[in-house]
Amino acid sequence: MTIGQMIECVVGKAACFTGKIGDATPFDELSLETQCNILHECGFQKRGYEVMYNGRTGQKFETMIFIGPTYYQRLKHMVQDKQHAIARGSLQNFVRQPIEGRSKNGGLRSTLGLSESFNLYFLRLLLVRI
Repeated sequence: MTIGQMIECVVGKAACFTGKIGDATPFDELSLETQCNILHECGFQKRGYEVMYNGRTGQKFETMIFIGPTYYQRLKHMVQDKQHAIARGSLQNFVRQPIEGRSKNGGLRSTLGLSESFNLYFLRLLLVRI
């Protein structure tokens, strides 16, 4: 959690219980102490912590947990949609490399760059000397 999300939790919780609109943008003149006092007036802990209980046993947790409403967006690009690297498939005749492109059911090219080949070379030297 970033500091901005924590401030958003406190402002959002205070706005929920007072019925007002809260603005937690960093460009607004926001007094966090005022928001914390509003929470305290509504009967909550001043900094937004809550007492939590175990759902199975009903025992109280030893620590207080910071909890509040936040807004987040789900990632639109999922891994299953992007993954298309395959080890086997059709090859180009001329260079014997996999054809490229997900639409052609192709894979990623298996060439190494200059720095990667240097790293492998020096790794072999180290392994030979050990």
